[in-house]
Amino acid sequence: NALPKLHGALLKNEQDVHLFERLAFMARRQQ
Repeated sequence: NALPKLHGALLKNEQDVHLFERLAFMARRQQ
């Protein structure tokens, strides 16, 4: 069953997006 693997990939992707948003937020504040 590929569902747990897909779910894990989605969770990891969500963490990556959250990290990227924080980086972008910090970069904008420094300008």
